[in-house]
Amino acid sequence: MEPCTILRVQTWDATQTMPPPVEHALGITWPRAAGTVACGRAQVLCVGPDDWLVISSEVDVPDQWRALDEALAASSYRMTDLSAAMCRVRLVGPQLRDLLAKGCSLDLDLRVFRPGTATRTRLAGIAVVLHCVEPATFECIVAASLLAYFTAWFADAALEFSTL
Repeated sequence: MEPCTILRVQTWDATQTMPPPVEHALGITWPRAAGTVACGRAQVLCVGPDDWLVISSEVDVPDQWRALDEALAASSYRMTDLSAAMCRVRLVGPQLRDLLAKGCSLDLDLRVFRPGTATRTRLAGIAVVLHCVEPATFECIVAASLLAYFTAWFADAALEFSTL
């Protein structure tokens, strides 16, 4: 996919609410339940009770990120820019769920892992964040240092499906 900004937001006090200026700046209501996603000016994936990824297609918007960081300063939330360390890969296909199931232990049935669901898992033995965008479309957030391995594993695993 095209380059993007990936920010990790964490807190040590999960009972504290997100400061309103952050929600206003992103145009969302902050997702609180693990596995949920909010979409506005950026996507916010709740990947744990106190852990979120903020993903924006806009790459170089330092003023916006600085404003978010300032809005978080008086709270228990902290933001880290992971853009250089993580990559977003979009996967599309009618047999994609079966292919992903070869590499992870999640129940990827459409009734369970619906569009708008995101979670951390191990896929092909590496840590990824798996986000269901549409029934046959997923985005994987993977460490940049493991991207070559991830794509090679995926290409190899897909060979079985090309002969069906």
